[in-house]
Amino acid sequence: MKEYMNEPVDFSWSDADIVEAYSGNSEDKRSIKRMFCLTTKELNRILREAGVE
Repeated sequence: MKEYMNEPVDFSWSDADIVEAYSGNSEDKRSIKRMFCLTTKELNRILREAGVE
């Protein structure tokens, strides 16, 4: 299987990356949730702790 497929990559994001994406782009929660595979509750908690919301 490794002959024709790449190994899966585990991405790790920090809260700062999420806040930067939210503040920099369009402040659209739906797109940020999809980008980082988060729930609404998790996203709201991260933004609240960062003082963005």
